[in-house]
Amino acid sequence: MAKMNIPNPPTLHYTSYDKLLGADFSCDSTECSQKRSPDTLNMISDNGGNPVKRLGWRTKYSLGESEQILKLYIDADLLYAITTAGVYRISGDTVTKLVDKTIEKAEIIKFDGKVYVFANGIYEIGSTFKDALTEAYVPETIISRKPDGTGGIFLDSVNLFTPKRTVSFLGDDTSTTYNLVPEKDRAENAYKYIVATSVKVEVQGTDGMFAETTAYTLPTIETVTALDIDGSTKTFSVCAPYITFTQAHAPVVTGQDNVRITYEAFDANVENGSMKGLYKKERVELLSTGVVKSYGYIAADRLFCVVGGTKVYYSDVNKPTYFPDDNYLTVGNDGEIKGLHRVGQYLVAIKNEISVESTIYLIEGTQFDGKTAFSVTPAIAGVGAISGSSFDTLVDEPLFLARTGIYAISSTYMSSEKVVRNRSMLLDKRLCKEPDLENAVGIVWNRYYILSVNGHAYVLDGRKRSSERGRNTDYVYEAYYWENIAATCFFTYANELWFGTADGRICKFNTDIDDITAYCDNGTEMLDNDGKLLLTGGVSIPCKWSTPLDSDGYPQYFKTLNKKGNVLTLLPYDRSSVTIYLSKDGNPPIEIGTWQMDIFNWKVIDFGRFTFNSNSSAQDAFLRKKVKKYKRLQVIFENDAIYEPFGIIGYTKTYSIGNFAK
Repeated sequence: MAKMNIPNPPTLHYTSYDKLLGADFSCDSTECSQKRSPDTLNMISDNGGNPVKRLGWRTKYSLGESEQILKLYIDADLLYAITTAGVYRISGDTVTKLVDKTIEKAEIIKFDGKVYVFANGIYEIGSTFKDALTEAYVPETIISRKPDGTGGIFLDSVNLFTPKRTVSFLGDDTSTTYNLVPEKDRAENAYKYIVATSVKVEVQGTDGMFAETTAYTLPTIETVTALDIDGSTKTFSVCAPYITFTQAHAPVVTGQDNVRITYEAFDANVENGSMKGLYKKERVELLSTGVVKSYGYIAADRLFCVVGGTKVYYSDVNKPTYFPDDNYLTVGNDGEIKGLHRVGQYLVAIKNEISVESTIYLIEGTQFDGKTAFSVTPAIAGVGAISGSSFDTLVDEPLFLARTGIYAISSTYMSSEKVVRNRSMLLDKRLCKEPDLENAVGIVWNRYYILSVNGHAYVLDGRKRSSERGRNTDYVYEAYYWENIAATCFFTYANELWFGTADGRICKFNTDIDDITAYCDNGTEMLDNDGKLLLTGGVSIPCKWSTPLDSDGYPQYFKTLNKKGNVLTLLPYDRSSVTIYLSKDGNPPIEIGTWQMDIFNWKVIDFGRFTFNSNSSAQDAFLRKKVKKYKRLQVIFENDAIYEPFGIIGYTKTYSIGNFAK
């Protein structure tokens, strides 16, 4: 009788994908680490490090489709928005336009307990709003000048923020005419006139106090047309730079100045067919700067502003409205300074990428003859910034966007070519193909660095670093990729993330929505019967995480995915689902099913998908799909349902190894 030989069952093997991370776009999907995904969307790490669906956002205010939001600032219950058409203050549902002017660049900085906006002017914002130039510091440029306009001691430099300055005189018992400039200099157009309506005269009384007086006359007043401070044309009343008292003023105290004259200087030189008047190119560039940083020798007690691409002007100590016209540093000869970062004792200036000189410069304060001075030293670096709005500090690392990725300034290598290190290697293959990278904007929020460009967001996780010493950097941050984030600026307040858009919308991430409706984009606020804030409408947030196209270490063999022993473990939510796809050897993915992973909860009950499952621990989805004769297999997990959170803990597959592949 013949014997029947029963073959041994195939040996089963297992691959576990656990301790999952974010994206890796740096390599082919067959080379990707089993912890990372070569194709992930709209995921972020939760507090435990698991990839979960990002929260959605909603539009809070709309200022008009033609107004791009440049900057946002929130102070308690007030929101300030700087747009391409002006400055707005929003309180509750009340929107007030405070400044109506065209603005190309803007910057907001907190300094000495106050908040200043540079936006074709300088404004102090907060619980109140005011034009800071109305209180600009008026320098006392000369003291102890003789009435004939000679002699004296030069004291303060001219303030770039205002054409006003004060000259102090030591009077005598015979002179009645006081010249602001020596008579020989009046022939020069730069000193020919002063603005007649700006003159203020003060005389010291017997009590030692100065008091304003009108007991004087001005020379013949002329009416001329010239440029105003902002470059617009205006009619001015001007006169020669002197006054005549009705009587002489001898000093009250011997050797002590007793006459002060404050005035606005007027430049009668003609340029492009117009008198320059009060206009100064440097002043306009300073007020419209888009790069401002606080820094100083011992404390951050000065403002540093980029002007004209290669110059950095800095304010006097603790005087944000006093920028002496000779307080500037020249940073190289070519290129454009894109941003400033404080790194240790240095203020680091980063230029755009240029081939003729360094892109990184170190500004450092020193003491010289009892005064503070600042020096500029080029560092050895060839990586330059492409976007001035990408600068922020993640944990303790200053970051910026270059054409080849997101870079950190390393304080360890300040004097070497390693002063900058790439931190976005996992994203660069996709990030660097984005058009218009110069328009990218970045922010650090909740220990993530988020860079938005063209509606896409590239996220670096400051809580997760990976050593990559063999790939031309010391380490990189784990990374994620989002879509439908059309940000033109970001702002964080009370650990909540806001952003502005090119069509005038002010949006907010749904971190304050304690409900599954937070998982939608552009939803509309509503209150439920209990007064709880929810969202309605909006659009879903499609998200996915995929394994590598995995050979399981044996690309030379055919393998068979076992029908049993394949399980996806998900984080528990009251409502969630997953659609799973399989891609065999790089072929188009095939959908194998959708699993609803709800947990019973009366608050989110849906009789269309009712469940008796009350187990609030991790949820398992078993695939039960056999795949024969594959060399490499990719498993894709997706969720594109509105109002559904989604998070992955891990995936385990069971397979057997067959014959050699061919």
